[in-house]
Amino acid sequence: EEILAIHGHVDVLINNAGVNVGALFEDHSLEDSEWLLQTNLMGVIYGCSVFLPHLRTRPEAHIVNLSSMFALFGMPGQAIYSASKSAIQGFTEALQCELRGSSVSLTSVHPGTIKSQLIAASRMFDQEAQDNAVQMQHRYGMPSERAAEKIVTAIEKRKRRLLIGADAHLADLLKRLMPVGFQRIVGWLFSRTTP
Repeated sequence: EEILAIHGHVDVLINNAGVNVGALFEDHSLEDSEWLLQTNLMGVIYGCSVFLPHLRTRPEAHIVNLSSMFALFGMPGQAIYSASKSAIQGFTEALQCELRGSSVSLTSVHPGTIKSQLIAASRMFDQEAQDNAVQMQHRYGMPSERAAEKIVTAIEKRKRRLLIGADAHLADLLKRLMPVGFQRIVGWLFSRTTP
């Protein structure tokens, strides 16, 4: 109601809230898991639930739900994060079907490594691992402004799915080519890099 009072109407909703816990599933507390799911998944559901009735009144509207490349495959050390982002993907696909033929279109976005504050703000149990991940993110990640431009283009083209970054495209390709084998490779690589 506050947003409508200020702006009059809303045509685009971007659900981009996200948090992370970097730890093996056995090291997660239930509180950490609930916090992550509440923010990542329920944030998207709340956003859609609150804004969808208004968006349906618009001649043309669009919802963007930020998933992750970790929805494309299960990432060790990211079990709950992967679960939340996979749920967002499934939720978005279901809504796409439900809203078919309406004025509201949806895009599920699967970013790879983006220069953002996600890792720095994560709950991680190993400070050195977190520092290394932040360095890699800022060295190899796509600037968030460039990712935003890709999302705007996807909205304009009413794309149903958007992969952002070479790592997301590569993960998607390998998972399609080797649905079981790719996950085995990920597990093997993870076992070689963890003590």
